[in-house]
Parts: sequence; structure tokens; C-alpha cells
Amino acid sequence: MAPNDSFSSKQFTPYNTLVLSGLFCFAWAREAWTAGLIADNILFWPGGYFLSLWILSPLALYFFKSLETNGRRAFIKQHLTISAGFGMLHFFLTGLVIILLERFFKLPEHYNFYQPGSYIRQSWPYLFDGMLCYWGYIFVFLYLQTRERLAVEKQKSEAIQKELAASDLSVLRTELNPHFLFNAMNSIAMKVRLKENKLAVAMIASLNDLLRSVLSRKREKTVPLSEEIELLYKYLMIERVRFGDQVEVTQDFKEDLLPASVPQMILQPLVENAFKHGVKDSLQQQKISITGAKENGALILTVFNTTEHMRRFDTANGSEGVGLPNVIHRLRRHYGTDFRFQSMSTGAGIAFRITLPFRSI
Repeated sequence: MAPNDSFSSKQFTPYNTLVLSGLFCFAWAREAWTAGLIADNILFWPGGYFLSLWILSPLALYFFKSLETNGRRAFIKQHLTISAGFGMLHFFLTGLVIILLERFFKLPEHYNFYQPGSYIRQSWPYLFDGMLCYWGYIFVFLYLQTRERLAVEKQKSEAIQKELAASDLSVLRTELNPHFLFNAMNSIAMKVRLKENKLAVAMIASLNDLLRSVLSRKREKTVPLSEEIELLYKYLMIERVRFGDQVEVTQDFKEDLLPASVPQMILQPLVENAFKHGVKDSLQQQKISITGAKENGALILTVFNTTEHMRRFDTANGSEGVGLPNVIHRLRRHYGTDFRFQSMSTGAGIAFRITLPFRSI
């Protein structure tokens, strides 16, 4: 165990004083109830006893913070030795404080310096009390140290999670920007050359809304499915212009699904993948369907596309770029193991299915 600097004597002293004062008042009240409330009782018991603990308590903090031990056994051995010394100090200091206070206030003396035997016979349990109090301080310090360490680890973990979430969005933006943006700008330029200005303006507006929504996000977040569909619509509007009659896109989402919570831009990479592998290399009209369903408390999102070239998608090693592996990575970050991502090949095409817990926003 390494030295601990997480809490200082400035933090320890007020709380220690408060706790010992509370114990003093409790012991005094109990003594007053049984023996009468007189000054003699306050100084003899519990005054000298708790004042001695208060004077010695910074030693417990000092040894806990300054000793460096390796392993639990060495830790116990060192502090067991120190606790014995702490108990002896408490035993002698309590007697000294009682004698000095009684002489200062001119009260009847219970003990004196010339007859220590009576004090030893009556007060020897203070030695073991001091040892127990020392270990009580050590356990409190260990608790505070553990709590402080867990808080620091939690802060580090949250910081790492935020950095990873920002990294996920950065990866998603990197994939969206060079490919989709380049093709979209070419399509807009083509429409301008053909003097199809209304369509070009509509594409520019959709592209503007799409990029603003994506690039303005500072952190990973979940959004209602309705917002995800609206974002997807802007993407599809541009792709429909680009591919024209070469692709037919259908969507089917019932109204009761729209409040469902989903990670932002979770569908766009799947739809982009459908255009890339199902439409781009095909000479015939292809179909893309995007559907949602609710089954047994789960939200099921499916992106299906017909294709002429059946192939196996390996999402584990990233052979399909960063889109699909990033989708799985983001789902795992949001839901842990409480989700399913499936790719299924049929005679007609390929379907990607995401199954999530149904949670409304």
C-alpha cells in the first residue's frame, strides 16, 4: 500500500473533533445520569480520556499516510506495532491530563505523580482502548482512501467513455464526409448544369440540414426514432437524386415506434452500405426497405437490399470499412450485451437487423 495523500489534516481535524465531542457529550450525559453532574466527573471521566485521544489522533493519520508497505500482511504487522505504542501513549497521557486538569481547577485529586500504582490498577484498560481507537482510525482512513480512489477511477472512466464516444462520432463523420459529401456535391453540380435549379436547391438544403445535425454533435447521444427517420430522409433525398430510377426505397415505421430511443445515426451507415453494395454495382433496378417493429418489448430495425452479387459481410474485422464495425461498437457502448446485430443473406438479397430494448424518450 502506497502512501495516501487524498485527505489532509485540515480535512481530518474538524470531523475528528466533531466525532470526539459527540462521544464526550454522550459519555458525560451517561455519567451525569448515574453519578450526578459535577465538574469532577467531567475532568476525571470522560474529559481526560477524550482529550488524550484528540491530542494523539493526528499521529494515526501521520502513520497511515507516511508508511509505505507492500502487501496486507506487512500493513497489519506495522500498524499492529504502532497501535501498541499508541495504546501506551493514550494510557499515560490520559493520567497526565487528569492530574494536570485537577490541579489547575483545584479539584480533589484522584491520582498524583507519587503514587502511580493506583492509576495503573484502575486505568490499565485505557491501554487496550487506545489500541482499538487506533485501529478504528485506520479503518476510517482505509474507507476514505477507497472511496476517494473509486471516485477518481469513476471520473477517469467517465472521461475515457466521453473520449471514446467522441472518437466514435469522429469515425462516423470521417466516413460520411469524404464519400457521401463528394458524391452529393457532384450530383448537385450536375443538376445545376442541367438547370434543374429547384431540385439542386432542395438537395443543398437537405445536405445542409444533414451535415449540421451530424457535425454539431459534441457527444454520443440517443434520439427518438422519429428524429432518426427525419435525418435518414434527408440522406435518402440526396441519394434518390443521385441514383434516380435505379433504386426503389420503402420505409415502414408504425406510429407507436416513433418515441423509441435509438443511438443517433445508427441507420444511416446500414442504408449507405445498402447503396454501396446493392445499388452502385448493379445495372438493374434494386430495392431497399427500411422497417421497424416491436416484439416482446424489443425494437427491431431492419435494412434490406436486393443485390445481384451475394457476398458474406465480415463485420468483426472491419473488412467492410469502418461503418458496420462502428455500428456494433456504438451499440455495445450504449447497451452492453443487451442487443443483437444480425446480417442475413436470402435468395433475394441481404438484410441487417438490429434488436434493441424498447425505451421511450
